[in-house]
Amino acid sequence: MSEIPARVSGPRALANMLPHGPVDVFSPSLIRTPRLVLRPLRTTDRAGFIRLVRDSSRHLAPFNPLREPGESDDGLFERQLALTERGDRTGRAWRRMVVLEDGRLAGACNLIEVRRGISFDGDANWWLGREFVRQGYMTEALGAMIDFAFLDLPRGLGLTRIYAMIQPSNSRSRRLADRIGFAMDGQRHSLHAGGRWDRHEEYSIHAPIVRRVQAPPAAG
Repeated sequence: MSEIPARVSGPRALANMLPHGPVDVFSPSLIRTPRLVLRPLRTTDRAGFIRLVRDSSRHLAPFNPLREPGESDDGLFERQLALTERGDRTGRAWRRMVVLEDGRLAGACNLIEVRRGISFDGDANWWLGREFVRQGYMTEALGAMIDFAFLDLPRGLGLTRIYAMIQPSNSRSRRLADRIGFAMDGQRHSLHAGGRWDRHEEYSIHAPIVRRVQAPPAAG
């Protein structure tokens, strides 16, 4: 890829509301933060992805099991790869791996449903491998994704609101959502994941409104 990066600070970063630094948007496929890269899953990621999921299976199981019942390692990888490619092709999802500077896969940060109609919004989810928690990586990755999603087309996704469904017992994701700027809407949903139904609470974050104030006309 030979594109000239456009260095931007997303709307929330400009408001000093997130702890990450400026975001380099190379293209909708590649976003760079001070310590991470957000990029699509690739066929060459198979071994690293499977290793990450295996090492973190017990860590992820309570809130984000990833694997469908009876799904093999290769089956999981192929399904995630297909979902990533389909989302980019249709514009209805934006799924990105969180990759460290040394090339290791650390997790994923996704907009799994992008809707453009009466409102422009999407549903977010995220997960991080066991060995990468408590280091600020997901705060950095999720903040960058939201900054990018709220940028106007074609530089960003042009969304105005992002939702996230979080289980009440998932204290780590609840704290992260609060840190990023999500607010709980009070809506409760029962969602099916990993072969079971679990209660989730709805959180959302709105794109900031930039008001242009026009100077009053000169007297006389």
